[in-house]
Amino acid sequence: MNPRWERLSPGLVECLIIAVRVVHQKRKNRFHWHKDLALTNNQSHNFQKLRFHGLIAHYDEKDKKSGEWLITARGGEFLRGEKRVPAKVLIFRNEVKDHSTELVHINQFRYEVPAFQKDFQYGPPRGHVEVKKVAQPLFKVAA
Repeated sequence: MNPRWERLSPGLVECLIIAVRVVHQKRKNRFHWHKDLALTNNQSHNFQKLRFHGLIAHYDEKDKKSGEWLITARGGEFLRGEKRVPAKVLIFRNEVKDHSTELVHINQFRYEVPAFQKDFQYGPPRGHVEVKKVAQPLFKVAA
C-alpha cells in the first residue's frame, strides 16, 4: 500500500455543492450520501474523498456505517469563499498525512467542467511518509 495525493477536483466541489443544496432544502446539516444526494455513479464513488479535505464529516463519529454526513465549518467557509484549502492532501492507509502548500479558492472551480482525478501518484513522496518495505512482495511486476 503506497501513499497517494488526492486533489480537490471540480467533480468533488460539485458533490459538495450538491450536498449543501440538500442541507439548505432540509434546513438541517445532516444528510445521507446515498438516499438524499442523488449522485451519479462516479460522484458517489468519489464523494467520501471530501472528508480528506475536511469539507465533510460523519454526522456521528461512533456510527460511521449510518451513511449520514454533515458539511463542516471549514466546508461552509470554503463554499462561501471565506477560506482557501490545500489543493492536495497526502493519504496513507485512509488517513491524511500531509497537505500541499498550494491553496485553492472556490472561485477557481467556477467555470471548470466537473471531473474527477484520473491520475494517481504512486510511490513514496519525498520524505513525507515512512514507507516500510515488505519482506515478501505480494506480486512481481514484469519489467
